[in-house]
Amino acid sequence: MRKRNLIKIAAFVIMAILLVSVTSCGQKSTTSEDEGAKSDKIADKEQKKDKKTEKEEVEEPIEMSIWAPAGRFTPEDRLDKVDYDKDFGFLEDKFNIKLKFVQVPSEQARDQIGIMLATNDLTDMIHITSSYDTFLVRPDQLLADGQIIDLKSIEESIPNFMKIVNENPVIMKNVMNDNGNILYFGVPIFEQEIAMSGGLMIRKDWLDKFDLDLPQSLEEFIQALRIFRDEDPNENGENDEVPFCGNEGSLQVIGNLTGVQETFSMVGGAGGDVVFGPFEEEAYKKRLKLIAQFAQEKLINENYYNFDFDMRDTWIAEDKVGASLTGLGNLDKWNALMADHETFLMWPIDNPRQEDGNRYFDRTSMSKGMEDNVTVITTSAKHPEKCGEFLDYFYTDEGHNLKTFGVEGITYNMEDGFPKFTELITDNPDDLGVGDARGKYIGIPGTVTHEDLRVWAQLSLTTPGSRQASMRTWTDTFTSDTNTPIPPAMMTEEAADEYSDIMADLQTYILESVAKFTTGDWDVDADYDQFVETCKTHGAERALELLDEAVKAWQARGDVPYEFTLGRANIDYWDKIPLKTEKGIECMDPSLK
Repeated sequence: MRKRNLIKIAAFVIMAILLVSVTSCGQKSTTSEDEGAKSDKIADKEQKKDKKTEKEEVEEPIEMSIWAPAGRFTPEDRLDKVDYDKDFGFLEDKFNIKLKFVQVPSEQARDQIGIMLATNDLTDMIHITSSYDTFLVRPDQLLADGQIIDLKSIEESIPNFMKIVNENPVIMKNVMNDNGNILYFGVPIFEQEIAMSGGLMIRKDWLDKFDLDLPQSLEEFIQALRIFRDEDPNENGENDEVPFCGNEGSLQVIGNLTGVQETFSMVGGAGGDVVFGPFEEEAYKKRLKLIAQFAQEKLINENYYNFDFDMRDTWIAEDKVGASLTGLGNLDKWNALMADHETFLMWPIDNPRQEDGNRYFDRTSMSKGMEDNVTVITTSAKHPEKCGEFLDYFYTDEGHNLKTFGVEGITYNMEDGFPKFTELITDNPDDLGVGDARGKYIGIPGTVTHEDLRVWAQLSLTTPGSRQASMRTWTDTFTSDTNTPIPPAMMTEEAADEYSDIMADLQTYILESVAKFTTGDWDVDADYDQFVETCKTHGAERALELLDEAVKAWQARGDVPYEFTLGRANIDYWDKIPLKTEKGIECMDPSLK
């Protein structure tokens, strides 16, 4: 068989040679001039071929690696519904890159990033979570250690992000160190409503039962809770109501309503002055007495120090809870949970007005105009400009939509300029909740872009209560001057070490002391002076000095004064987002329908 095949192949080759000979005999003869022209064409063709080969070598896709904590889903999980070529593949073609995602489980992220930084075995880009509010992974220290680049060095490659930085002084202060270096890409917030994801809420139907209006002052709020405690609003004949349901943290936020926080606060907003709470005697005594009143009058559940929040849902279902401090998700969840209850309506209320006429807030996101998650470019990146160009893309409209809404026609459709999520996200066929559906099918790990109210409007503001809370009640009374959180100021390494050493003991002492004031073991008036003196012996004055220096440096960054930059949302798309229920719609601002 093998010999027969060889014979056939030999015969085929001989015939091919004869065919070429016959064809050549029939061709027109060429002159030397023709031969010269032919040689030029061959040379030109070879030159083009060489250039093409050279070009192909230059345009070989660049591999770019991104380290990021992993959520529940990986990029591969979305391939059952999302075409790779329209998602990650689209980005690879657009930037002529090959993306390599290095992801670790979220619970291991802090340990793993520590190992990566300690060994200096860095990916091209690193996504860092909660960078503002901890000193565990500090972008300014990474720059000092030569592990990340100054983004000003690739400024021409990141025009969209730089435009945001240059137009928003507060964002400039956040992304910059004291030397003017720009450390990272962040998640800007432009609309106040986005940062209003949680607040106080109360049983509107219980208020109506006793002819009470939504409380506006602290006194009205406390009086309503007392009535809930004493007057059997659930009408079961038992004294089982929980006027205010929460934990120790909830109780501390109630204390923040007085205008001073447990340790450090800003007076006059993020552009104002740092104060140490216990040194502000009048305000801090009021804070302690308010917390003690909630605990000792049993306005809050007795087991608030070790409270299991699963019990709160149980008490809600048993018609026992009168008020709480929580997020939009729970507001919706509870009203849905009690949909069959004839009157149940949990409704948002304003932060109660204080004696000085102010309503105080503790909205950290409002102060800094950014979320906590950031992305840096490391000095290990062989193509930092390309990394910058890639990350900058997500601040364009097209890149933002891909990152935030996914692939058009699959996870969203554009309706008159409005990116509306498809049922793959809002009513997932595999029974995924909207959060999990977004996590599975939308997003590019490790990249960041600005927050978008159009997302939360579709996924979180779909009931009268939540829409009223975020768009009106929790936002209408906000002022930047009465917002008390410390802005995201970072100290030098030496100052941070000293501050941390002080706070390790001071914070513990304050927590223990506040607990004693709360339970009545200590009397606020009689024991306050000794409390303050002991705070001083633990280094409170030095801690205040260090923090004040850091905040003043933050305020001075960029050579422009602090300016509150968040505006109010201008929404004209409520008609595209139908409410899931009309329960409570008569209480909602008509403009939100």
